[in-house]
Amino acid sequence: MRGPLVILALLSIGGGWIGMEHFGAFLAPSVGVLPTEGGSTRLEIILSIVAVLVALEGWLIADKFYRRKPERPAQYAAALPAGYKLLANKYFVDEFYGAVVVKPLLAISKFFLEWVVDFGILGGAAWLLGGIATFAGAILQRWQSGNLRSYAAWLAAGAAVVLLFLLVPWATVLANLPAIHLGMTGH
Repeated sequence: MRGPLVILALLSIGGGWIGMEHFGAFLAPSVGVLPTEGGSTRLEIILSIVAVLVALEGWLIADKFYRRKPERPAQYAAALPAGYKLLANKYFVDEFYGAVVVKPLLAISKFFLEWVVDFGILGGAAWLLGGIATFAGAILQRWQSGNLRSYAAWLAAGAAVVLLFLLVPWATVLANLPAIHLGMTGH
């Protein structure tokens, strides 16, 4: 990761200090021209230099304490335990995020996914399908008598109904039926 970060740092330094006017001219058509009546450029340069110096000082302090003399943080931990604990635990952001976001989200997801989706919807659908199959089996059980003659009679009756629908010219039969007059005017 050091290589890409060094490249990005050099590009940001070059783009920020060297090409500031060119970049402003490039963005002028879309964001407009900056008004010149603000603070002075001298103040901007002074503040930029102060910010860079403060960043360098922080880097030098971290280098001195952690790379050159790794036993020193233990001394500071003894001198300032609360501050060192706060910094060592990264301001407790992970613990706060876990308590405020992750645990409630897991609890809500467990309730919703386990009780509503799994037991309510999927379990209810399984019970419904099982109940429908049981009910249909109870109805169809009444039709089964075990008598082969009755099964043959029902098969013959069904075949006769199918042949009746296939062989009778229903268009002419329905056309020759007497018209039913409902007594409605205008029709």
